Amino acid sequence: MKMQPTSRLGLREIAEAANCSLMTVSRALNNAPRVSAATKARIHDLARELGYRPDPKLTTLMGHLRQVRKHSTTEIFALVWPDVTEEDIAANFWLRSLKKGAEDRAEALGIRIDSFHLAAQKLTAARLDKTLYSRGIKSVIFGPVFQRAHGHISMKWDRYCVTSIGLGLWRPAFHRVHHDHFRSMLHLIRYLQHQGLRRIALVIPTELHRRMFGVYWAAFLGRHPLPPDEAAKLVFFTEKDQAKNLRRQWKLARADAMIVAGRADVRQVLDELEAKDTTIGATLFWGPESVGFAGIDQLSGLLGAAAVDSAVASLNRSEWGVPAVPHALLIGGKVVTPSGNFLTNEPESPTS
Repeated sequence: MKMQPTSRLGLREIAEAANCSLMTVSRALNNAPRVSAATKARIHDLARELGYRPDPKLTTLMGHLRQVRKHSTTEIFALVWPDVTEEDIAANFWLRSLKKGAEDRAEALGIRIDSFHLAAQKLTAARLDKTLYSRGIKSVIFGPVFQRAHGHISMKWDRYCVTSIGLGLWRPAFHRVHHDHFRSMLHLIRYLQHQGLRRIALVIPTELHRRMFGVYWAAFLGRHPLPPDEAAKLVFFTEKDQAKNLRRQWKLARADAMIVAGRADVRQVLDELEAKDTTIGATLFWGPESVGFAGIDQLSGLLGAAAVDSAVASLNRSEWGVPAVPHALLIGGKVVTPSGNFLTNEPESPTS
């Protein structure tokens, strides 16, 4: 039977009922990894039975104190890149912006980011786990995957608060932040429609389509100015060594615009398909090298910053290990004109 206290029940009453220390109760209720699962379960059950409710003002205060401690002791977060090397980051605008966004946000919070490159450093999950634990690192951010979309990493997850970036098919599933690919496709098609274009084609690598669960494809068919059955004929899935077949399909499609998904160069794709000089190109992965073509700047710096914020929130909420219900935070992008400027007036929302 629940007690009906006249004042807010505190940790001291729970500690007395559980016959253990205040520190043990506090750690158990915050799901600290150093407390055994049996002890956590017993104290959580007892707290519910006694009618314990955490004080939201105290929770906010403790979160603030953790932030103050971070500024004075420098918390370290691990940024783990499954298949991306330092050279890849240096050569890619999107990745450079992502890393800088994460590092800048972390620095503002008094946190240091240490990067680990699994493939380049030949780090197994076991070695990574041992390294992170020995350094006292509690928060892990997994960067996006590109070449290796499949994977499962086995570590002692109850030691860490984990956030992942992107839509890679890695397991287990943690809280993640990723670009709002669906809405970006909607906005880019609407922009091209405003330019008087209707026969808009999509060129997308098959692996990217699969890794993203068909998000670009679904948005493309759903927002295309032509009926879905006609729009489907304007989708080109690219594989290696099939350029000749794609060129033949392209000529039959009579497209007047092309949206390129993935990191492929728009100019190169237009040349490979032997597209007409009048064909308008656009990219969903816009960078400085894309000047001359419209596209979507995915604002990957904001993505990196959001990943750090998500990791901090998980740490403050003591969310250790694999979440029962992972949540996702979507970061929008902006339409960029061929001159390299953000569109002054964003296209109207397709839902308006």
